[in-house]
Parts: sequence; structure tokens; C-alpha cells
Amino acid sequence: MDVTRSVTLQQLLPLASPGQVGDVLAKLGGESGLEFKTVSCDKCGGHVVESALRQMPRWREKSTSEDKSATTEGDAETKGEDYGILEAQVLSLCCVVREHCVEFIRHTHGSHVARTLINVLAGCLVQPAPIQHAQV
Repeated sequence: MDVTRSVTLQQLLPLASPGQVGDVLAKLGGESGLEFKTVSCDKCGGHVVESALRQMPRWREKSTSEDKSATTEGDAETKGEDYGILEAQVLSLCCVVREHCVEFIRHTHGSHVARTLINVLAGCLVQPAPIQHAQV
């Protein structure tokens, strides 16, 4: 929930593996996942959660092509574990949004996270929003 760290994470997430994105979400959500509400309703934290969610369509597309090219059962299991971490964290976020729906909808930054989550779950391809820099 710091501007510099937020921007850095937003730029790194598109380069991360599904397991790494899942790990970032796990740290943001905390053990119970309840921290997702606090982070999502923060100006900087909300952007990081949105950036992580925007990685889902990319991995869905990759997982389809990788499943076809997996040469061994071990390769498929390792990739499945990576996707499983990410999927578990997105489901955890879904539960928090569902339980605190009104707060997310009413909050400026939380509503953006909820919208991005709904778009990703609906299968809409969500393009990453460009990071805007202050103009001189």
C-alpha cells in the first residue's frame, strides 16, 4: 500500500508465473483472506490486486496451450500446482467480495477491484490499464 512498491508490483506481475502471482495475492490477502478487503480498498493496494487479476486471462490461454504440449505427467502436475495457488487466491478474494459486497461497491477503489474480478470471472479479456505518469 505504498506508491513506489505498488507501481513496481504492477509492472512485475505481467512477467510473473501463475504461482508467483498467486503468492503475491496470498501475501495481500493474509492467512484468512480478510486482508483483501483492506488492500482492495486502498488506492495503491487496489491497483496491485487489479493487476494480479488481469493476469488470469493470460494464464488461461497459456494453460490450454501448455496442457497440449506437456511431455510428462510431472510437468502437467507442476503447472497445475502453480495454477492451483492462483485459483485458490482468486476464490478467496471472491468470498471476501461476496461477504462484503456493499462495502466494495460503495468504495471508490474497492469497486474497481470488484468490477475487475467480475470481468475476469465472466471471461472478458481485461487489458491492463496503462500506468499514468504525471504530465509536466
